[in-house]
Amino acid sequence: MLSLPPSVRIYVATAPCDMRKSFDGISLVVERELQLDPRSGHLYVVFNKRGDHVRILFWDRHGYAMLAKRLEKGVFRMPW
Repeated sequence: MLSLPPSVRIYVATAPCDMRKSFDGISLVVERELQLDPRSGHLYVVFNKRGDHVRILFWDRHGYAMLAKRLEKGVFRMPW
């Protein structure tokens, strides 16, 4: 189970993201397209076009961290 402080928000992208992007690429998407600060400590969730990959970017006290998941079968339910 994931336990987050009440101050942490989870932002989910409503358009697919290019999964070739890594820390800097996804943080630029957060800054430019969402107009949010990727270093705020919130979680930013992006999916690929097919819906079988997800990445979650967040800033801990020392730098960016990213969680990634690829499904073997099926797809995630996309927000778009």
